Amino acid sequence: MTKIRDDLLLAQSAVRSRIDAPADKVDIAKWLLSIPDAEYRRCAPGDHLRW
Repeated sequence: MTKIRDDLLLAQSAVRSRIDAPADKVDIAKWLLSIPDAEYRRCAPGDHLRW
């Protein structure tokens, strides 16, 4: 039986950026679902790219 390790950290990141726009005009979900595949792959963790 394979043991699943839970003591490893695969990835960690944090980013801050000031957006000069009213909060009700910022739609993070829409942006996330509309980014090009190449941009998504560039930002995704390495193990998430194998599909």
